[in-house]
Amino acid sequence: MSAAWAAVRWPQLRAGDLPDPDDLMRLQQIVDWLNGQAFGDLTQHRMGPGGVAMHWSRLPDLIPAAMIRLLRPLIGGDGAERAMLILWPALLFAAFLWLAALLGRRIGVRPVETMLVALLAFPLTTLFAPGRIDHHGLQMVLLLAAMLALTGRATRVAGAGAALATVATVVIGMETVPLFAAAIAVTVLRWCRDRREDARVAGMALAMGPAALMAMAGFATDSWSLPLCDGFTRQSWTATMVGAAALATLAIMGRRVVTPRNRLACVAAVATGAAVALLGWAPACRNPYGAIDPDLAHLWLSKVGEAQNIIIGDPRWTFAQTGLLIVAIIVGAYRSVRAPDPLRCLLLAVAFASLALALFQLRGAYGGVAVACILLADAVVAARRRGVVAALSMRLAAAGIAYPLLASVMPASGRPGDPADCITPATRSALTALPPSRILAPIDLGPWLIRHGHQALAAPYHRNGQGILMTYRFAAADVPQRRAMLRKADVQFVVGCDGRGLAPMAAPALWRVLP
Repeated sequence: MSAAWAAVRWPQLRAGDLPDPDDLMRLQQIVDWLNGQAFGDLTQHRMGPGGVAMHWSRLPDLIPAAMIRLLRPLIGGDGAERAMLILWPALLFAAFLWLAALLGRRIGVRPVETMLVALLAFPLTTLFAPGRIDHHGLQMVLLLAAMLALTGRATRVAGAGAALATVATVVIGMETVPLFAAAIAVTVLRWCRDRREDARVAGMALAMGPAALMAMAGFATDSWSLPLCDGFTRQSWTATMVGAAALATLAIMGRRVVTPRNRLACVAAVATGAAVALLGWAPACRNPYGAIDPDLAHLWLSKVGEAQNIIIGDPRWTFAQTGLLIVAIIVGAYRSVRAPDPLRCLLLAVAFASLALALFQLRGAYGGVAVACILLADAVVAARRRGVVAALSMRLAAAGIAYPLLASVMPASGRPGDPADCITPATRSALTALPPSRILAPIDLGPWLIRHGHQALAAPYHRNGQGILMTYRFAAADVPQRRAMLRKADVQFVVGCDGRGLAPMAAPALWRVLP
């Protein structure tokens, strides 16, 4: 499947046109590091008025950077980058399918059944397409690894594995942290009534704190002390240490407290103490996006597709993104009632948590679809026992690719959608031919400009608020104000784009800002 994707997308990959702006930015961050930028310096110095400290981590950069470094002497720089763009997502895809098959087997599903569902699980599979080197695919692999460690035989090694996956996901990004929290909460509740879980909880308690300390030593960035909880910062690290302390407290109490009722009381007390500690020591983690400028949230973030919620998003887009997840929750709940199993309950809890996240931001659905693959494969096997019609119906319901196809024929909602991409090949050619320049352009074009040697005033990252707001203010200003803004920001070129916030500009699409 990866080879077929690569064959279809080869012209785009060869031209450096990656599927998502984040992939372009990730590649540029890796190349900057390989070319000498400090390991702890994640500032993108060619973004915004004066550089932007990215909320990312070096952890997802390690293997892609190693691939490029090893392949450069053999096939050259461009060839090494293209090879990495194909191999790294394919390796993550293979790891994801393998972990999904292992999880499915634990509830009686043949590996091939789980893999068939996972191969078609939109929108999840888009994270593993060639060129998708951003961190989301790695997060999905870590999520399934944690699910594997939190089920099956309860040992300290299994608990330690779950703790390592949790700390790694905190280091990478905050998007899936609530799903890990939900999975650990289910495990702790299981610990209340099943003393066999003592070893797993003890393993998590023993490993999480030291792993977080090592992560701080290895992956703390130059922006570590910013009062934010949008990436691996002091705030998110503190929250992780509070969680580790809570698990350690439960592990110690578990030696003397043995009845389910008393253990549940201990969990309630420890959870209350942890919540109070988080409010006092990591207040930014109450809302990772709480520090965003209200104007920025209104003008830009609320218009970003994956940052919209189920309520305000286009119903067609919402159906395409969450249809498979909702079906998995329904059939998973039915199967859990008919055939209770700890793994089904854990997967269902994570799926519910993912849907709850999607109520705030649609990007929260990715993790739910990852666990939905196992729930749906289990339902397909059960439906086959009821006959051909039931099996075929469940097979169709489990085909994730069907949901975007159905969404494409749904009537339009009447809401204003995203404008069409107005950056033509001719515009890109003209921009490529320019000498390195500071450019004001549509926000989503920022990573492409940076990747092609320019400085972009705006790019689609919330820490780039100053540059994004300047782009919107430029669009609303009159001509004298625009010229004053451009001179102040030392902008050499402007890319005009009808319907993309620069509507007052007219053809041609590329202007030189004259003295």
